[in-house]
Amino acid sequence: MKYDDDYVCTLSGVTPLEHEEIEDDEDDLPLGWFKVTIVKRELNPEWIYHQEFKSAKIDGLLQQIEEQHRKEARPMIAHDIAAQYAGYEQGLDQYIDLEDTVFMAPSTRSGAINDEIVKVLTNLDMDSEYFNVKSDNITSEVKEQPEKVDKEEESDKVSTEEDKSE
Repeated sequence: MKYDDDYVCTLSGVTPLEHEEIEDDEDDLPLGWFKVTIVKRELNPEWIYHQEFKSAKIDGLLQQIEEQHRKEARPMIAHDIAAQYAGYEQGLDQYIDLEDTVFMAPSTRSGAINDEIVKVLTNLDMDSEYFNVKSDNITSEVKEQPEKVDKEEESDKVSTEEDKSE
């Protein structure tokens, strides 16, 4: 099976090699590759809006009733409103799942990829040995990213250094 650009390593940008391709695999995940899926569950904003709408409708109808009878009328009105929108709510999920998936090349592709996979697994409190990733093979330490320098500051440094050499 040819993967084309369906699988790109999020850590390095590499794509599967021929020997990593698998024929007749339902999931189509290349051999040795990692698939990381993150799912976050949230309340459906449309569901929240609908609940607020029903509540406002109930409150509006209660305003039409004499104040001394509102407390006893509330459950009946709420029941009536719920019945009116039951069909609509049946197709409306209370929760939505936000999901994203990334892929990582085999840890054997390079020391840098191995190091990053070890970091990911460690940060997620997962056993790297279970995934046959050797944490003792780390080839590079975590290095701080160099500070970004404005182009103006960089040109000032260059001109200052040129001035000194003259």
